[in-house]
Amino acid sequence: MLRPRSPENVPPLVRFIPLFCANVIPLYGVIQLGWQPDMLILLYVVELLFVLLLAGVKALFAAQPPKEEESDLVTVSNATLSDTRGSVTAVSWLPPIYPRNIPFALGVVQHILWLAVAFTIILSTVIEPLGVLQQPAFWAAIVGILIGHLGETATQYFGARDYERVSVYGVLEPPARHGFLLVMLLVVLGGLLETGFGGLIALAILVGVKILTDWATYQTEAVTEMGRFRGWLAGPGMRDSAVDPTTPVSIPDGELTARIPANQRAVLLTAVFRSIPKSLQKHLPLAGMAWIVVLITVGEALSALQFQLITLGLIVGALVFGTVIETVRWYVRYGGMEYQRRGDHLVAFDRFFETPQWVTPINEIRNVEVASDRLSDRLTETRTFSMTSGWSDDDADRTIGPTAAPEQAVETFALPIATTEVEPIRRIRAAVSLFIPLGALAGTLVVIGRPSPPIQALLFLFFAYPAVVAVSQTMWKGAYS
Repeated sequence: MLRPRSPENVPPLVRFIPLFCANVIPLYGVIQLGWQPDMLILLYVVELLFVLLLAGVKALFAAQPPKEEESDLVTVSNATLSDTRGSVTAVSWLPPIYPRNIPFALGVVQHILWLAVAFTIILSTVIEPLGVLQQPAFWAAIVGILIGHLGETATQYFGARDYERVSVYGVLEPPARHGFLLVMLLVVLGGLLETGFGGLIALAILVGVKILTDWATYQTEAVTEMGRFRGWLAGPGMRDSAVDPTTPVSIPDGELTARIPANQRAVLLTAVFRSIPKSLQKHLPLAGMAWIVVLITVGEALSALQFQLITLGLIVGALVFGTVIETVRWYVRYGGMEYQRRGDHLVAFDRFFETPQWVTPINEIRNVEVASDRLSDRLTETRTFSMTSGWSDDDADRTIGPTAAPEQAVETFALPIATTEVEPIRRIRAAVSLFIPLGALAGTLVVIGRPSPPIQALLFLFFAYPAVVAVSQTMWKGAYS
């Protein structure tokens, strides 16, 4: 709901009154005006999912670096771009976008789909979504909710420059936690919602908890001490300052004596070859969750042809969208890399963001190997080096390349490695690792293409086939070792 920015001398409780009324009025409408409880429940669900989606967009601009201890439900693990330094300004009237926040923003889609599946399963026996979706009043309320949240984002998050004081966790954690709480409440209150008087009690509890979550979030900016439960609902907000894990790297004072850029053709091929199996493993299950929501909510109203077209669209969309997204992320992370020799240091400089990503003394480079499992390096006659830099607690795994001048890289950075040649690939094992997933995919698509495909085939494709791809990918890597 719209939360206008009021003068600081107005008590917080008074400023919260409009938000309180916005939450109570729908309950009054159910009790006194004969509004359908189904509409109120579905409105809360749709509002939550939209707020979470909007938070994913806002997270791109969160300027404060994230702290792992702020995380509870929204996490990424060594995702591409999560350690990238720098920022980019897309348009002059918006603040900079931080690449390190992109994995979090993309992860919101998965979180929304998980919540949508949970809400659909829980509410499928409680409400009739088709009946609610056909009511003009429902869509009018949805438009009002969207306008309110968009207006608040424009005036508060961007207009009041909240993005400068909040981390990606501070943006995403509150709606994610509210979604988790709403799922738990609906599980507990599901039985009451099916009865008359009990349904009113359940709705009153839902509205009360909604007011509590809004109040907790509303107080985040001004209150530094909160109870444990209210603090959990409010999320990290702006109450914590973070130690930036992506603090700017200082370029050494030594003279720049050599530059070895990453071969962009090899980077692009690596991105594509890496993204296809990753899309099959990661994005097909997401399409499966969307398919479950469609099946339960509107499946009965669709013809067999319409349902097949929607299913095919979800499969193709997941593969195309997933491959494109993963390819772009990898290319943005590594396509602009340039490896420089400055004095006795190696500097990994990102030309896209005009920012050094890491620096290491030459004499601290060890455990250097040629990455032999990259098909793109073999096709483009480039090489990628993996290595360890630093000692003790400061050591880190790094890569150099892909470069079209591997011998020059070895000489320039004094890499302790005897040869830049790669071992020959085991062709039979590689062929088997490709045949298994391609054969399984072709057979499954043939079954799905029939007039009345068995639901087991669709469930296999969405949720079991990614495991087949993972096993085959392990076999493919073994063909290089």
